[in-house]
Amino acid sequence: MSQPILHGAPYSVYVRAVRLCLEEKSVSYQLVDIAPGSAAAVARHPYGKIPVFEHDGLTLTEAPAIAEYVDERFAGRPLRPETVAGRARMRQWVSVYADYVYPVAVRQVALPLFLAERDGAPTDPAAIARAAAAVPGLLAPLEAAIDRMTPYLAGAAPSIADFMLYPLLDMARRVAPLHGILDGLPRLADWRERMAARPSAAATAPG
Repeated sequence: MSQPILHGAPYSVYVRAVRLCLEEKSVSYQLVDIAPGSAAAVARHPYGKIPVFEHDGLTLTEAPAIAEYVDERFAGRPLRPETVAGRARMRQWVSVYADYVYPVAVRQVALPLFLAERDGAPTDPAAIARAAAAVPGLLAPLEAAIDRMTPYLAGAAPSIADFMLYPLLDMARRVAPLHGILDGLPRLADWRERMAARPSAAATAPG
């Protein structure tokens, strides 16, 4: 079996989500740092996005699909619930994150600030503030999914849904407008600390 290759920038929350899954499965892999939209990304992804995953002649894009492949292909603790209902809940929260939370928290808040710092791109502080203020409401359904019986998004153990969400909530610590997004969401705040304590989180922490 060849060593997997993961193409993508370490700062990307989706790249980190895949890395978390690889670390949780104790899979040795090579990380090749490429930026979205770069020639290297365009050559590997039909839309020039990251991450891109290569293993044994297979090339995969889209972090949730890569994560499920990693879980099925490699030995180690399962990253998906055992029951049909549990797996459906997992995929539900992955979709909620991708469709509602990520577009606002990353594309409307974190990305404009990143491009302003890197390239001097202009920003709209009012629009960024409005978007950041909307994030807690978008996270509220995920807050409700966590309780004593299901301390993680899809059950008693972390699943792919948790590893998709965690990089964004960890990133929020470093993006000023997002610092308070877990105020009033105590279960998610506790969840973030429990996820941060996992060895996989330390192994993939941005430099």
